[in-house]
Amino acid sequence: MPDKLSLLVHEVERLITAPYAPSLQSLHDIIQNESNGLVNAWATHKPCQIGALVDVLFDGLSRSRFAVPLLNAFASVSAVSDALLERYPAVLDQFLEKALENDEPEWMALCTAILSTPLPPNFIAPARLATFIMRLINAMGENPCSETIYPLYQIMTGLEPVPGVLLDISPETMSSLQVELTKTLRNLDDHMGNLLCLATFARISSSWDTNAEGQHGAQFPSWLQNVKHFFGQKRGLKTLDLVILRVILACSAGCDNLPSRKASESICLAIEICDSVEQGQKDCWIANNAPKIAKLCEKVNRNGIDWQVQMMGTAFLASLLPDSALSPEIPRLALQDLLAQERHSPGAVPQYLIPRLVKANAILSGKPAICDLMNHTFTVLKTHCDNHSANAELIELSRSVLLGLQSVEPRILSSAMPAYDLREISHTLNELVGIFPKKPNHSQCRGANLCYASTSNSANELLFDLIVFTSHMSVLATMGSGTNNPSGTSNLANCLLKAKELIPKNKCSFSGFEPWDLRVKSPLTGLPKRGPISRDDWKAGIAETLMLSSRMTHDNLIRKIEEVCFDLEQRCTTIEAPLRAVEEERDQIAVQAEQLQQQKSELELQLQQASSTISELQQEISHLEKHALSTSARVEELSASLDTARRELEDHRRNSQETTNSEREKARTRELDLLATITEKDDQIEELQLETRNLQEDNDALRQTLDTVSKEKGTVLEHATALKQDVKDEEISRLQADQGHMNSNTEALKKKLDEESAQVHELKSALQNAEETRRTEVSTLKKQYESQIAEITMEYTGNKEEMKSLQAAMHVAASNATKELQAREKRIQHLERKVKPETFIFFGDPDSPILQVQQLREERAVKAREFSEAQQHIGRLMSVMGFKPGPKAPKAASKQQRSRSTLGPSEAATIQEQTPRRDEDTQSQSENMLADSFASPTPQSGRSPKRFRATAADQDLRESACQSQARPRRTRQALGEANRNRQSNSQRSDASECTPNASLQGTQNGPNWDENHFHDIDLDMDLEFSKDFIFTSTALSEANDHVPALRSQQ
Repeated sequence: MPDKLSLLVHEVERLITAPYAPSLQSLHDIIQNESNGLVNAWATHKPCQIGALVDVLFDGLSRSRFAVPLLNAFASVSAVSDALLERYPAVLDQFLEKALENDEPEWMALCTAILSTPLPPNFIAPARLATFIMRLINAMGENPCSETIYPLYQIMTGLEPVPGVLLDISPETMSSLQVELTKTLRNLDDHMGNLLCLATFARISSSWDTNAEGQHGAQFPSWLQNVKHFFGQKRGLKTLDLVILRVILACSAGCDNLPSRKASESICLAIEICDSVEQGQKDCWIANNAPKIAKLCEKVNRNGIDWQVQMMGTAFLASLLPDSALSPEIPRLALQDLLAQERHSPGAVPQYLIPRLVKANAILSGKPAICDLMNHTFTVLKTHCDNHSANAELIELSRSVLLGLQSVEPRILSSAMPAYDLREISHTLNELVGIFPKKPNHSQCRGANLCYASTSNSANELLFDLIVFTSHMSVLATMGSGTNNPSGTSNLANCLLKAKELIPKNKCSFSGFEPWDLRVKSPLTGLPKRGPISRDDWKAGIAETLMLSSRMTHDNLIRKIEEVCFDLEQRCTTIEAPLRAVEEERDQIAVQAEQLQQQKSELELQLQQASSTISELQQEISHLEKHALSTSARVEELSASLDTARRELEDHRRNSQETTNSEREKARTRELDLLATITEKDDQIEELQLETRNLQEDNDALRQTLDTVSKEKGTVLEHATALKQDVKDEEISRLQADQGHMNSNTEALKKKLDEESAQVHELKSALQNAEETRRTEVSTLKKQYESQIAEITMEYTGNKEEMKSLQAAMHVAASNATKELQAREKRIQHLERKVKPETFIFFGDPDSPILQVQQLREERAVKAREFSEAQQHIGRLMSVMGFKPGPKAPKAASKQQRSRSTLGPSEAATIQEQTPRRDEDTQSQSENMLADSFASPTPQSGRSPKRFRATAADQDLRESACQSQARPRRTRQALGEANRNRQSNSQRSDASECTPNASLQGTQNGPNWDENHFHDIDLDMDLEFSKDFIFTSTALSEANDHVPALRSQQ
C-alpha cells in the first residue's frame, strides 16, 4: 500500500503540474485493479490535490477515454464528489443526460458513484434523477440480485439528506421496488442480496425524518409504511433474526464462498440495519435470544478468524448490545488491536464505528480505559510536534477516539477521573499548548507523500478538541454535584467551540492551484520570424528582444510583489486573530461570571429551603424510630420461626440425602449384577466357540474317513475286476449292483459331510453374529440365549426319553431273539442227531434234511454276521454322538442314524470297515455302551433285500444261538472227501462265524476284509448244485475254502 500510494501521489502531481493536457493512461493503470482503500488514503494524505485533479479529469472528458473510468473511481470518495459538484454544479445533470440517452454502463456507473456519497443538504436534485432511479429499479426487477441492488443502495445513501427526491418517483415504481426487494429477502442463498435489501430499506426509512413529514404530509405512502414495518413492531424481530444469522455466517469458518472483504462489508450493512430497528424491538430480541448472542460471541472470538472480520464483528456486538450485556473484554481487546494495527492496515474499521467501541470500553472498563485512550492521543500529538512528522490515519483515529470519549456521560467521567489525574493530564497538555497552533515546516508539499498544511490543521483541531474535553472534565471534577445541572459546563464548551473557528488555517500551495495556470495558452509571439534578415534590421531585432525580456521580468516581479503583499496581509490578520480571540473570551468569561453569581443566589435560596426540609426530616426520623422498635420485635419473632423452618429443612435434607445414598447403592448393586450377567454370557460364548472347534475337528475326521473310503473303493474296484474273470454273468451283474450301492453310500456320505460342513459354517456365522450382537445389544442376546437353551433342553430331554424307550425295546427284542435262537439251536441239534447214522448223498432233493440243515446254518451265519455288524455300527454311533453334547448334536446324530439305518447289509459292512471301533472285546461290552449312551436311539439294521420274510425270525434266532454257543462240535465227514472236512476246520469256521472278536479282526486287516466282503456277496447268491456234489453235516464255512471246494466238485 505505501508504494502504491507514493506512486499515485507523484502521478497526480505530474498531471496537475503539466504545462499541457496530459495523458491519463498511466493514472488509469495505477488504480484500475485497486480498491477504494487506495483512493481514500490518497484523499486523506493529499487533500490539496483533490480540486486540481477534478479539473484535470473534467477537462479530459473530451480528450481521453480514460477520464470517465477515473472519475468513476475517484468520485466514490466524498471529498472528490463534493469538489466536483462545487466546481461544476451542472455536471451531474449532464452525466445523467448522457446516461439516459446512450444507456452506457460507464455513464450509469459514474452517476451512481457521484450519488453514492451523502449530498449537501442544500443540493438541488436534477429533474432527470427520478428517471435515472426508475431505470435502476426496472433493471433490478428484471434480475434481482446483489449486483443490481447495490446501485440502489448507494443512491439511497447519497439521497438520505434530501429524501424529497423520492416523491418525484411514481408510487407504482416505488411499490414495485418494495415488492421486488421483499421477494429477494426470501432467497436465503443470496447472502449479500438479503443484507442489501434490508440496508436499502433502512436508508429509505431513516431519511424520511420529521422535516420531510412536515413538508409532505403526515400520511406516509403505502410503500413507505411497508418499508417501515421491517424496523417496527410488525417485522422488527424477524429482521433482527435474519441479520444475526447473516453475521454468524460471515464470522464462521465454514463460509468459504464469502471472502473476508465481502464478510466485512456484510457486517457493516448489518450494523446499519440494526441501527434502524426500534430500540424496544432490539431490547425484546436481546432478552429472548441469549443462545444466538453467545454463538455470535463464540464465532467472533474463534481462532483463525480474519482480523478485519473480527473487528467488524466486535463493532457489531458493541452497536447491538447494551453496555450491561456486553463483556468488557470484547471492546477492550478490539481497541487494543485496532490501535496497534491501524498503522499497518488503515481503514479496517469505518471511522463512525470507532466512537462506539471507545464509548463501550470507557463505560465498562472505567478509569484505566479512559487513561489509556488519553495517553494514546497525547502520544500522537507529541510525535507530530517533536519529530515534525505525523501520520494522517493516526490523527484521524485519535479524533475518533476523542469523539467517543466526548459521548460518554458526564456522570461516568466525573466518577472515573479524580482530580490528581486531571492535574497530570493538564501538565501534559500545557506542554502542547505552548507551541499551539502548530505551523508546517514546509510551505508546500510538492514531491512529498503528505500535505503538511492539512496534517498540521488536523493536529491543531485535535489539540483544541482535547483542550475542550479536559476543560470539561476539570469543571465536572471540581463542581461535583453540579453534574446534575450542566449549564455552566455547556456554556464553557460553547465558548471554546466558537474560539475554534478563529484558529488560523494553514494553506498549501496546491489548495488554490489551477492546472492551466502553468499551461502555455498561446505561442511565443516575441520570437523573430524566420526568413532572411537584412543588416539594417539587426539592431531593431535586438531591441525588440531586450524589450520582451524586460517585460517578462517586470511581469514576474509584479507577480512576486503581489504574492508578498498577500502574504503580509494574511500574516497581519493572523497576528490580530489571537488578540480578538482573547477579547471575546474575556467578554464570555464576564458573562459566565454573572451567570455564576445568579446561580450562587439561587443556591443560597435552595440552602434555606433545604434547612427547613432537614428539620421536617428530623421529626419524621423520630417517628420512624418508634416504628422501628415495634418492627424489631416482629423481626425477632420471624427469626425464631425462621430457625424452626431451617431445622425442619435440615431434617428433610438429611432424609433426602440418606434416600439418595440408598438408591445409589441399589443402582451400584444392579450394575454389578449386570456385569456378572455379561461375564456369564461371555463364558457361554467361549463354550460355543469350543464346541465349534470340536465340530470342526469332527468334520476333519469325517473328511479323512471319506478319503479312506475313496481309497478302499479303488481297491474294491480292482478286486471286482479280478473277480469278473471267474464269476458268471449273474454274479457280475450282482457285483455291479453292489458297486452301485457303494456309490450311493459314498454319495450319501458326501451329502452328510456337506451337511455337517454347512452346519459348521452356520455355527461360525452364528458365532460371529452373536459376538457383534453382544457388543451392541446385551439384553437382546440374553433373551435369545435363554430361548435357545430352553429349546436345546427340551430337545435333549425328548431325545433322552426316546433313547431310553428304544433301548428297552431293543433289550426286549434281544431277549426274544435269544429265546428263538435257543429254540432253533435245539431243532438243529435234533436234526443233526437224526441224520447222524445215515451218511448218504442227495442230488437235487430240496426236502432232504441235510439240505435243510445246510440252509439253516447258512442263514444263521449270515444273521450272526449282520448282528455283529449292527452292534459295531451302534458302538460307533455311540462313540461319535453319545459323548459330544451340544445344542444341535443330538438332532444331527439322530438324523445321521436314521439315514444310516436304511442301509443294507453290504453297506453296513462297508461302514463297519471304514470307521474304527471303540470296543473290540465282547457283545456284552457293546450292549453296556448302548445302555450308557444318551444319544438318539439307532434302529435295528434292516433285512437283506435278497431274503424272504419267512426266514427273518430264524435268522435272528441263529444269531443269538451263534453268540451263546460254547460247546464243542462233533466231527462229521463226507463220504468222498473226509480229509477236507476235518473237525478243526469246522470249529475254526464256526468260531470265525460266531465270535465277534474274530469278525472285528477281519475288519481291521485288509485281506480279510476283501474275503469277508466276497463271502457276503457269495452268500446272497442263489447257488445251483450239481449231481456230483457231496454234502456233509458239517456247517458250511464263510471262509474262502467253501467256494473253491464247490467249484472243484462241479
